[in-house]
Amino acid sequence: MTTNLFYKYVDFTLSNIPNDVTLTLSSYLVDSDNFPFIDSNTEGLDTFSVETLRSSLPTTAYDQFLTKIAANAIRSKYNKSLAGNIILGSNIVSGISDTSDIIPGQLIKADGIPVGTTVQSIKDGTSLRMSVNATATSSISFAVSVNGWNISYAEITALTSLVDFSAI
Repeated sequence: MTTNLFYKYVDFTLSNIPNDVTLTLSSYLVDSDNFPFIDSNTEGLDTFSVETLRSSLPTTAYDQFLTKIAANAIRSKYNKSLAGNIILGSNIVSGISDTSDIIPGQLIKADGIPVGTTVQSIKDGTSLRMSVNATATSSISFAVSVNGWNISYAEITALTSLVDFSAI
């Protein structure tokens, strides 16, 4: 399943310290109908900061620089390796330590789970529902990821026009 998502940016700030710069982006994912891509278990707003040396800031292609930062932050937050339990014929993964950074649409990959399975919903703080049933009963190590998501960073270009990187 491919989920088409768009990253909507709420705020972008640069903080200067003598030799360093902190870039902070606040944003959220929306679906193709412009509705926030969240559920009751997801905060919705993602705020992430990157500290870098002032000398490592680009002198051109600011949008590409910010896109790379945003993509790395998304991968870091939403690509997780976890442990849980599955039961043959059930679509529930239970015994997960924390489901707070798992959202519907993420791919879920492990032995005993068919290829292409996605997270259908978060059941509670320690379990989730998959899009298909497990093919085994076992304790598993599994990965959830944003593979298959089509994320648009189009707003980055507008965001970079608000900041004069060369003045930093």
